Amino acid sequence: MKRIIYALFILSGFDVMGASIPSHTEKLFLKDLSQNQIRQLDKGEVLVYSEINSKEIKVNGQNTKTQAFEYFAAGKHPKSCTKALYKMSFYEKYDSYIDFIQKSHYNEVSKELYFHFDHGLLPFPIRLNFKIERITTTGIYKYYFDNGFLKGLEGNIKVDHYQDKCLFQIDAHWVGPDTGVNDTIFEMFTTTLGKLGIQKIFRISQI
Repeated sequence: MKRIIYALFILSGFDVMGASIPSHTEKLFLKDLSQNQIRQLDKGEVLVYSEINSKEIKVNGQNTKTQAFEYFAAGKHPKSCTKALYKMSFYEKYDSYIDFIQKSHYNEVSKELYFHFDHGLLPFPIRLNFKIERITTTGIYKYYFDNGFLKGLEGNIKVDHYQDKCLFQIDAHWVGPDTGVNDTIFEMFTTTLGKLGIQKIFRISQI
């Protein structure tokens, strides 16, 4: 059934939010966003952009298919950073916050975070293993996937005061072997689930 859904998305020409990834996302500066995007944030909207590109390269004289992934997300939490991060920093509870996270675990010593995702939009259950500090205050935090799906992915999370609210900006960059997931489908589920996840964690952390 899932494969039928994916085929329909491909045939319909699914458009990932009809926008491109802001330039210089690795800097994570609000000034890199357009005035229209800033207005969207001020209205409480969550911005998520995903771009996947496949290409073949020569490795030892043979064609090898690779994929490149660029991701950017931004959202303004309606509460202060202190209030927002009180619940958002408890990564190990995310499986009770977000329904498509089946299991979450965080090792305080090794800084390793594990998520098991499953959702109707996913081509298969996905297990992510990555290292990240527990974010309890404003700043820029690096994270990376040290094994499993998208091994080698690197990114940043920036948390900063914005007006009287808290601004979150996330980026991710990855190049690796072809995942077996169609580029359009890859963009679709990373955009849709990324936005849903941020919206849900924002709502829960307001309580």
